Amino acid sequence: MNIRITSILTFFFLILVLPARAQEGGLITDRPDFTESPNAVSVGTIQVELGATMESTDSFAANTFGEALIRYGIFDRFELRVGIPSLISGDFEESGLSDASIGLKWEAGSLGEKAELGVIGFVTLPTGDDMFTSDGVDPSVIVTAGTSLTDKISLGSQIQGSLNTVGDERHLDWDATVVLALPVTPRVGAFAEIAASAPEIGDEQALFHLGFVVAMGDDAQFDVHGGTGLTDGTPDSFFGVGFSFRR
Repeated sequence: MNIRITSILTFFFLILVLPARAQEGGLITDRPDFTESPNAVSVGTIQVELGATMESTDSFAANTFGEALIRYGIFDRFELRVGIPSLISGDFEESGLSDASIGLKWEAGSLGEKAELGVIGFVTLPTGDDMFTSDGVDPSVIVTAGTSLTDKISLGSQIQGSLNTVGDERHLDWDATVVLALPVTPRVGAFAEIAASAPEIGDEQALFHLGFVVAMGDDAQFDVHGGTGLTDGTPDSFFGVGFSFRR
């Protein structure tokens, strides 16, 4: 069996046997929108977020399966984050695994009692297959914030800077998002989001994104989402589903 597949299965086995403590309140995830939550999981809580995305243009299609993010509360307001490689397939010569990642989130607290702030630092690791790896250890920093506009409508936003390996060079790329979220029913929420990127090399890009999340009790959540590219170099359309749980 491929050593990377074996490592992934071993990691999920450890999730099931590690001691954990329940987290109070409803489930808060970092998916399915691109905007990360400023909230860290509580100490001793393991949260697993999974998904699959299909995207296409007039001449190309790609599928991503896994999208696994493991979050574990290690200290008050701090969580460990491990991104498990996803399987990528579609109109490529062959399928393969993407790079893994590891990082930390700090729930920085409130700004003027209005906005909640969070800071995420992580690196991607060159564990992927040849077609789907940067062959470098690439660091990123995200500053994310969220606030309530009304009793029902919330606003989130983030800025991300990434130092990405392209060939023998590194390039500083910037990404930003803005998302509006509101409840549809007591168990269903909806969001609409704009995501934009400004790479050091290449054209600026933007996406429109919307979706729904369905609470399945306090400790599990199903999501469905999709969107379209607003500029050249982005998918004509994309669609995804996901499932998250904690223990």
